[in-house]
Amino acid sequence: MRSRTNTRRNASLDARNYNHRTEARRGVGRIFSVAIVLLLVMSIGMIVVGMDNNGTRTNAATRTTEHTITVDGQFNDWATDEDLGSDNSIEWYLTWDSSNLYVGVKNNTGSNQANQDIWIYIDNDSGATGSPDAYTISGNTTHFGNGFKANWGFIYIYKSSPYWNLKKWNATGSKWDDNQPYNGGQPATTVNGTEIKIPWSDISVNYTSHPQIRVVLFYQTDSNGWVWSIAPVTTDNQNAHGVGTTISDYFVYTLENGISPNSSNNIVPELSPTFIVLLAFTAAVPIIIRRKRYE
Repeated sequence: MRSRTNTRRNASLDARNYNHRTEARRGVGRIFSVAIVLLLVMSIGMIVVGMDNNGTRTNAATRTTEHTITVDGQFNDWATDEDLGSDNSIEWYLTWDSSNLYVGVKNNTGSNQANQDIWIYIDNDSGATGSPDAYTISGNTTHFGNGFKANWGFIYIYKSSPYWNLKKWNATGSKWDDNQPYNGGQPATTVNGTEIKIPWSDISVNYTSHPQIRVVLFYQTDSNGWVWSIAPVTTDNQNAHGVGTTISDYFVYTLENGISPNSSNNIVPELSPTFIVLLAFTAAVPIIIRRKRYE
């Protein structure tokens, strides 16, 4: 009699455990289904709307390359998706047309930032022959990370006699060569900031083949080499403020029409929001399964 009772009890426990396991599997299935739908919605939304490196939505209709900028220091012809973001009250801008690269450095401090160095570094061969180090200023050298190696560096300093110079990395001599031919004209500075034009032909870029380039921008104090504003504007780069630090994140652009310059998809190695959500979901699933198993 006792044996039959135990058998029925065990059968009841087995049925109950089976129901728990079945419910747990159903719960996990529902979670996966919801997560997949959310990821699809986010991916479609990001493609249609776009997102800049500060998480600001950018309408796809404003993707403006190729876009010619009038270099006059007025900042009245830049599009919203050419605004790369602000670091230490410096707003960075970038775009291009078939002839030139354009960079804007807007000063939200109300100052023209005299005696400060604006640097534009360009890697035009995907890290094959360039330098992992920037030009040394006042005995201090800023470094690049994650495979960025600069072939070209352009410097502009606004002062009583403005200075600008295009430099090329000499891989054979392992040094920066100054005074390279530059046909972009004098950069324009006003109280609003500075606008710069660099012809593709000056930096050995054949635009018609739609090559890929990498770009890093930063502001540096000329007297001591202190880097205090960087684009891309990312957490890692903001942590690189200082002397002799390493700038790890950079822009990667394929030079063609219809590109949104401030899209986070152009930043290396910044993670996309969709990938971050996917990582979080992947980490959460095992925890959910364990909880369901012991409920």
